[in-house]
Formats: sequence, structure tokens, C-alpha cells
Amino acid sequence: MSNKKVVRNPNGGWDLRGGGDRASAHTDTQAEAIDRARQIVRNGAGGGEFVVGKAGAGRSVVGKNGGGRSVVVKSGGTPSTEKKRTYDVTVEREGRWWVFEIPELDTAGQARNLAEVSDEARGIISAWEHVDIDSIDVSVTVKATEDARTEWQQADAELAAAQAHASERKRAVVMGLRSRGLTADDTGRVLGISKQRVFQIEKEKSDAS
Repeated sequence: MSNKKVVRNPNGGWDLRGGGDRASAHTDTQAEAIDRARQIVRNGAGGGEFVVGKAGAGRSVVGKNGGGRSVVVKSGGTPSTEKKRTYDVTVEREGRWWVFEIPELDTAGQARNLAEVSDEARGIISAWEHVDIDSIDVSVTVKATEDARTEWQQADAELAAAQAHASERKRAVVMGLRSRGLTADDTGRVLGISKQRVFQIEKEKSDAS
């Protein structure tokens, strides 16, 4: 059985260790180290396991076919059910993986996509804290995307303002034609809209007033 441990190197990067303290491999990112450990465990006779995080807090069990998901083994017994609690989770893209950390537990894990991060993190927390998974919520923060999110929100605000301005201009056009004595049907024909739409715009103007 091939067992590997992924630990942070105090001088930077991540180490891959076997049974002893000596590193068998060193990588720049945690994701690369996890991927290497996964390959070794998957190819080893009888499968095995690899451990992620300081002091082996996060444990991922992988069979010979490379299947499995992040789990943590602590003490036996039945998980307790407590009042729902929220844990902070930070995640960032490293290579092909989304690597996440749970600062309160000083542990980490990985997921193939952002959609899996919450469930993976909740599974780790459930086993590590020995509580029912339904009692756990997570607040996920994606690192290095704050600028993109801010830009997106600003674009949304600008779009909403532009749409409001365009709607007001259209209402002004409709009301101008109606004030000149055109019927709703004639107004619609001039503008290429239905008379029902004309009535709707007039009602919106009335409601806004």
C-alpha cells in the first residue's frame, strides 16, 4: 500500500512525504503535490491514502482506481447534531484544481470545480469536528477574483442605469405622440409596437408618478 502525505514546506512550496520525514518530492503548489500523491497512490498495489494539510488534518482516501473523495478520520462514534454553524472557506485555482483551505481547522482540500468545494469542505468539517454534515454551512471566498467581481457588479449597475434611461426616453416618445392626439393603435403603428404595449407604457408612467 502506498501512503503519502502532502505538507507545506516552511521555505515555500509543498513537500510529498512517505513514511519518514524526508521529502520524496517538492512542488511549487499544493495542487501539484496533491496530484502527484494521487498518481502514486492510484498506481500503488492495494491502493492507499494521501493526507493533506498540517498535522494530517485533511485525509483523502484513494483506491487503486483513483476514486474517492475528501474525508477526515478522527475519533469513532456517532457524529453529534448541533446548531448549524458557518465556517469560512477560502479557495483559489492551482493548476487543474480548486484548492481550498478551512482556516479555523488549519486544514485544506481540493475539488475539480467550484461547485464541489462546498460539499467537499463540509465533508471534511463534519468528520474533523465530529458533527452531522447537515449542521454545517460554509462561506466560500474565491481568492484573486475580487477585481473581476467588482468590475462585474459595476457593469451590472451601469446596465441597469442605461436601461432605466432608455425606458424613460421611450415613455417620453409615447406620451408625446399621445399628447398630439394619436390613438393608442396609431401610436403603436408609428413605433412598431402593439397598442397593448402603448397602454402598458402609459400605465408605467402613471404608476411612476
